[in-house]
Amino acid sequence: MAPPQTSMRTNARPRAKSPAERAEEAAAVQRRLKREAAERRAAAPKRANADASGRARASGRRRTP
Repeated sequence: MAPPQTSMRTNARPRAKSPAERAEEAAAVQRRLKREAAERRAAAPKRANADASGRARASGRRRTP
């Protein structure tokens, strides 16, 4: 008598996410990024006060002659 077949294969690929699942995951990532950006903006005035030690901050862009 043959052993019963299981639905789990040992080297099977994981099930692909549905469009709805991908959209929910993307929305969660966007919420996280938005929250982190808000936290950085809230912390920016504290850093600006610490950086205002008399030296000007470079803009990071070169001026063309």
